Amino acid sequence: MLGPAALHFTGVNGTFPTVPYSAALISPMLTFEAWIKPDAGAFSGQALAMLGNKGWGVLLTCGSGKGDGCCGAHLDGALAYWYGADGGTACATMKSSNTTVSYNVWTHVAVTVDTSGLPTAKTVSFYINGAAAGSATGGEVIIPSGGASDPLVFGAFGTGCTSGGCMAYKGYMDEVRLWSAALTPEVVNF
Repeated sequence: MLGPAALHFTGVNGTFPTVPYSAALISPMLTFEAWIKPDAGAFSGQALAMLGNKGWGVLLTCGSGKGDGCCGAHLDGALAYWYGADGGTACATMKSSNTTVSYNVWTHVAVTVDTSGLPTAKTVSFYINGAAAGSATGGEVIIPSGGASDPLVFGAFGTGCTSGGCMAYKGYMDEVRLWSAALTPEVVNF
């Protein structure tokens, strides 16, 4: 379906593609969107992108007790937004979609974050194949940097991931786009 330039991630820890740090990566608003095709059998928490060492991130997650990155009451295969440095409770309380991503199928995913509102009006919204897949509002939603000048890492849980615990993504990723704006549902609905 997508071009021959799609990245394939093996799900094995090692070296991952990065984008150099830019102040735009920590603006008050953010949209991450990509086409992904997760491999079947890769049922664990998987990082699609993470800024620095556990800054903001977009993940595929799963419910508690199923492996690395599986925590809380998340749906298996849910799209999630990570915004905390504490791996213990932050995983269980991170915001996630109410719909899941299918395995072995190209799927468009988007996460929009708007922290520009009043302290209680900060919002993260999820979209799967252009359809709304849940949103959450609360004062705790932030866009952390994960360390000054650290790059955006694709397919791993932060810059320090070269061995266990990286939640390495397994599958294809293409047409990744980052916006320093929270795109509207009409724009995300391709």
